[in-house]
This record gives sequence, structure tokens and C-alpha cells, in this order.
Amino acid sequence: MNLKVGIAGLRRGHSFYNVFRPRKDSEVVAVCDSVEERTEAFAREHHIPKAYTEYEEFLKEDLDAVVVAKRRFRFTRNTSSPPWRAENTCSAKSRRAIP
Repeated sequence: MNLKVGIAGLRRGHSFYNVFRPRKDSEVVAVCDSVEERTEAFAREHHIPKAYTEYEEFLKEDLDAVVVAKRRFRFTRNTSSPPWRAENTCSAKSRRAIP
């Protein structure tokens, strides 16, 4: 059974896609980014079945792992839930201090 992976934040997330792409035991099945054109183009180019611009909708996918590849992550305004739902979550942190 393949690990179903979702990646949020495609400017930084493309490098994580390159980590999962050659693996036989995982598959990136959904991506999310706030810029619709970027999301749609990335999904189309890499044959990823689901593309989202809303993080809450992205999290409704049946994912085994989520990579949050955003330097600054903001919670959605109307949510009380944490920013991830998958049991396994990786967050790419910036090396610089964030004010």
C-alpha cells in the first residue's frame, strides 16, 4: 500500500515533491497553494489528481502524510481545528527568524 501524501505550499513544496516522486512506497495525491494558477499548473505538470487553493478543503482528502512547506503558515480565519489532520505531518521551517 502506498503512502498518500499531500503538499501545501508549492514554492517550497516542489523540492518535497522531488523527494517523494522516485519512491515506490509513496504517491503525492494532492497539492495546495494560495495561488490558483501555480496550483493548477503544478498538478497538471506532475499528474497529481487533486489541486486545492483552500487548505481546509485540502485536509478533507484521505491523506496519510502532509508536508506543510510554507515559511509562514496562517490558520484559516473560520477554523478552530489545527492546520493538519493527517497523522504524519512534516513542516518545513525557515532558517530565518520570522518577526
